[in-house]
Amino acid sequence: MTTYQTGAAFRRALEDRLLAQSQQTTVSLVRLRKLVAFDRFLARLMQAQPDAWVLKGGLALQLRIGDRARTTKDMDVLLTLPRGEVQRALQGAVQLDLGDWFTFVIRPATDALPGPGEGGLRFFVTARLDGRVFESFHVDVGSGDPVIEPAEDLMTPPLLAFAGISPVTIPCYPLTQHLAEKMHAYVRPRATGESTRVKDLVDIILIAEHMAINGPALLKAIRATFSAQGAGEPP
Repeated sequence: MTTYQTGAAFRRALEDRLLAQSQQTTVSLVRLRKLVAFDRFLARLMQAQPDAWVLKGGLALQLRIGDRARTTKDMDVLLTLPRGEVQRALQGAVQLDLGDWFTFVIRPATDALPGPGEGGLRFFVTARLDGRVFESFHVDVGSGDPVIEPAEDLMTPPLLAFAGISPVTIPCYPLTQHLAEKMHAYVRPRATGESTRVKDLVDIILIAEHMAINGPALLKAIRATFSAQGAGEPP
């Protein structure tokens, strides 16, 4: 629960602090606002069903290597619940009142996303603070991904510590799985015959430069990922 007595006071203090932090560092204001919205959304997921979700994708990489990672505008999670329970689980989570003056509205996309099994689901999320839109993003929910190693707990940055709000600890993809999916996305054939996933190459390089990799575990993750995606043996 925040130490501020009104949503308006909290929003003013938050926006002033984020602006000051952006001006004093090389971190963009957009990135900081997204991180706050992600933090409050993840807090609700963890409060509602802490064992149901595993964070993956660009946000997980940001939590690993901080400002060196590229800014991500959206969130990717792996679901450990049955696919048919996704929307109900998300709706239940965003209805929680955590005393932080944030509220969230979600709506599902109409089309499924590509991926193992039945594919993934996309949900559009609007974060509101003091009755006004604070940020918008989408959440891609995947299922059926082969995760070889245990999830790793990572923590969001303490952007709301000034208001007495603690960071969120969230289970995240093991680094080997993260890297395996990046490699598959980068080499996967496209309709044009060329890969357009330059961002995946950037992430692969960042991981190689800043993280220690378990080679045998990575090889297992790569083979499992390519197999689950119907891509056969990795190149």
